[in-house]
Amino acid sequence: MEEQRLLNDIFEIIADGIFVVNAEGRLLRINNNFADMLGYKKDELIGKHLLELSPHNYAEFSSVYSAPMLSKLLCEGLVENNQVEFTKKDGSFFAAEVNISGWEDANGNLTRYIGSVRDISERKVWENNLKEKDELLQNIIHADPNLIFVKHRNGNYIEVSESLVQLFGASLDYVIGKTDFELAEKNRLSTEEAENIRADDLEVLDTGKKKFIEEESITQPDGTIKWYQTTKVPLFLNNSWDYLLGVSVDITHRKQITDLLKDKENELESKNRNLEELNAALKVVLRQKDADRIDLEKKVLSNMKTLVEPYLNKLKNLSHDTRYKNLIEIIEANLKEVISSFSMKLSSQYIGLTSSEIQVADLIKKDFSNKEIAEKLNIALETVSSHRKHIRKKLDITNKKTNLNSFLKSLQQ
Repeated sequence: MEEQRLLNDIFEIIADGIFVVNAEGRLLRINNNFADMLGYKKDELIGKHLLELSPHNYAEFSSVYSAPMLSKLLCEGLVENNQVEFTKKDGSFFAAEVNISGWEDANGNLTRYIGSVRDISERKVWENNLKEKDELLQNIIHADPNLIFVKHRNGNYIEVSESLVQLFGASLDYVIGKTDFELAEKNRLSTEEAENIRADDLEVLDTGKKKFIEEESITQPDGTIKWYQTTKVPLFLNNSWDYLLGVSVDITHRKQITDLLKDKENELESKNRNLEELNAALKVVLRQKDADRIDLEKKVLSNMKTLVEPYLNKLKNLSHDTRYKNLIEIIEANLKEVISSFSMKLSSQYIGLTSSEIQVADLIKKDFSNKEIAEKLNIALETVSSHRKHIRKKLDITNKKTNLNSFLKSLQQ
């Protein structure tokens, strides 16, 4: 009797619902927890068939036998962790996990069955919510135009977005479980790219730090190259840090534009260098041209001074005819006009100055005062003043408000 009471106490205090059915599946005994789950009193359930309480799952066990659950028990000896829905007295349902095993009599015949029922309604709600969230996450991943992937430390792809599948020109089932090296063997990307990707993955997993990759290439099956900007972070999954999440953004168009701009910049720099070299060459040519022009002007002026003026002076002295003198004077005036256009640009040694006047003019250009010039040339101050007057007269600036120093400097420009 004491053992029987102990068994009864255990039967009642077990948190799960406990039931005993006969060979036909009708309830012989239940504990209070099972009755409470269903919303019945214990005596209301005695004699009911177990399948009356879970009609939604009647065909779940078998479609062959007339008594599916019992047939499953007879064939397999037990029912383990079978999820079913039980109908409560008020018509509502709750999800449960059922375990049933046979009970043999002394002769080894199955006469009864004992089972446990665990209410998993909350767990099912949680699982359904989790499933919905997982489906939502899957939809987001596959709808995102960026490449999203999860990898294991061994390099296998665990999860990939639809855009990554399309990039590899393969199916989702083909990519999942593959490594980048296996994809490279099928010409989904180059071996060098696979090596670079693997090195970055291991760096993230070994250091536990996020890595940003400015540029990386992926060769497509048709040979074209796409460029991506990738961020990789370590993930804690299945109680380990052996997983990696990556997101890659397509920057192919941006890179093409950037490379084009760089090419244009290099082209402009090259053209600028060529222009600078050409400009330098032109400056050299212009300087040489100016030097040649000045040299020519000097020669013309020198030839006129030495080859023309002496003969004009002789003609003027020898001629006593007024008409000829007038003609000679006209020629001389015109010649002076021609010479003056040159002499305005040339040094003072070609404008009819004496050697002493040239010395004085040179010191005046160098901003020396009359006193300083007299001391340097060892001449009287009055002599310097006389030379200045002669120079102004020969330069045709007498009685003009023209600074002699500035005028002499302008002749060298």
